[in-house]
Amino acid sequence: TPVREALDLLDAAGLAERVPYRGVRVPEPTHEEIAESYAMRLLLEKVVSRAAALNREQAHVEALKRIVSQAKKLIRLDEMSASRKLSGDFHLTVVHAAQNSMLTRVYRTVMNTFPDWMLYQAMFEHPDELEQSIKEEYQEHLAITEAIAARDAKLAERRAEEHIRDIGNQIVLYLGVPQEMLDRKIAQLGL
Repeated sequence: TPVREALDLLDAAGLAERVPYRGVRVPEPTHEEIAESYAMRLLLEKVVSRAAALNREQAHVEALKRIVSQAKKLIRLDEMSASRKLSGDFHLTVVHAAQNSMLTRVYRTVMNTFPDWMLYQAMFEHPDELEQSIKEEYQEHLAITEAIAARDAKLAERRAEEHIRDIGNQIVLYLGVPQEMLDRKIAQLGL
């Protein structure tokens, strides 16, 4: 019963879908849904990074530096899982540094709709490009960390935007979502 109730909650939140006579599965989002989720993530990452630079404590900076340092070493295909975990930890640490529980809640909701698993599965299928992508992610996370550590809110926001726009390029390249669709969803949010 508790599992059924949990699956009902996931279904109601759009994080799972019931398939008649088969059970429950993780839904595969449409290109439109991916573009909407991406645009929301772009908006939130900018806000979160700016707020983190303004409100962070030294413990947040130290945690970000530790995560970035650990991620620098993970560039091989067989380290992909650990690399993805650290990337998630990085972004959640930035959110926590913003010190706004409502912003954290909204961020988690949006991240649950973001198709990370699809993107990284596609990247896993292109191992020749994976190492370069992970190195770029490291540099982008490092730049965000440095801006937050310096309490430079505008720079933190700009670095976060650059990072998420790079993810947008990967969405276009690996998932086949049209760039025009991403641009339209971004424009709808006034970004």
